[in-house]
Amino acid sequence: MDAAAFVPQRSGVPAYFPALLNDTDRNNKYNAAIKETITLFQQAYGRPPTVLDVGVGTGLLTMIALHHGAAHVMGLEANEDLAAIARRQIAARFPDTTRWEVRHALSVDFVDGPYDMVVCDLAGAMLNSESMLLYMWDTLMRGIVRNFGTPVNPIFYTVPQHGEMTLCAYSCTQAVGVNTGLSFAPMQEAYDAVNTPPQRSPTINWLRDESMQICLAGTDWHALTQPQRVLMERYNQVRNSVTCEPSITMHISPAQYDTAVLVLEWKLQLSPTVVLRHDLRHVSEMTEPCRLARWITRGHMYCPLKHITPCQPSSTYTFDVVYCPAEMIMRLRAMGMQAEQAAQAQAQLQPPQPQQPQ
Repeated sequence: MDAAAFVPQRSGVPAYFPALLNDTDRNNKYNAAIKETITLFQQAYGRPPTVLDVGVGTGLLTMIALHHGAAHVMGLEANEDLAAIARRQIAARFPDTTRWEVRHALSVDFVDGPYDMVVCDLAGAMLNSESMLLYMWDTLMRGIVRNFGTPVNPIFYTVPQHGEMTLCAYSCTQAVGVNTGLSFAPMQEAYDAVNTPPQRSPTINWLRDESMQICLAGTDWHALTQPQRVLMERYNQVRNSVTCEPSITMHISPAQYDTAVLVLEWKLQLSPTVVLRHDLRHVSEMTEPCRLARWITRGHMYCPLKHITPCQPSSTYTFDVVYCPAEMIMRLRAMGMQAEQAAQAQAQLQPPQPQQPQ
């Protein structure tokens, strides 16, 4: 797990977005969680919240928040083409533009606020694939999202609230390979360059289909171990927001590890009663269109045991887990401070502008 933050592409629509929008499990869970969080806020403060959508994409979460009564939604999108699509999509459903705005901006460059609530969906194959913790943490630390508690006991309204990533060993006879679909253009060498022979097991059937972009396929698998937590991220607090296990030990019988793979899975506590799961069992139980959408957009990170050196006894494997976000958090914080200073300097050179209604 790299400490470097994920930075999204600044233009061009990623090919996985149509599949992402077909992930009805994800969409329905976020819909229920945003509705629940807005309702809880209204019950506590007697008014609808203002909402910050970090990574607005094509505007789905912004539309969900507006549908459930948000007073105003500010959507931030680093990709200018996606931001333009989001504006058109949202305007077609919510023509009252006093209730929403989409800006082409990275959240660490954003200095407005404060907003009552933040929503975000930046989880990928791994919980921290797209640095969701870092971007959400930055909005809380800089006061872009309002703290309704105290510095010692903060209360932030966030969707999601926290997430957990686990590691589990599975017996799996199928995994993804490479096939261009063109008989005259084999690309096995490119696959071998990544999956060198020590990482490949003759007992695992490496399926040849790169169009799915999935890490595990088929239903011929079963768990060999219990899931073990490797990472816990808390998106609604600014202190002690990361818990990472220093090491993990698993016991796998010698008869099983020829077909064994390690799989990273996760779940997000989106709101008090809504959980979004991304584990093999849950994904396998989805309807086929939803399952294909999830496989394409997120997949699962996996590693065959063949290139892991066993300890003694041979049924024990130890895996070190490294997660060092401190340096990147400080860098993001510095970027935010620089952006705020630049905005203040620019404001001194220009007459004040009317503010967007909140």
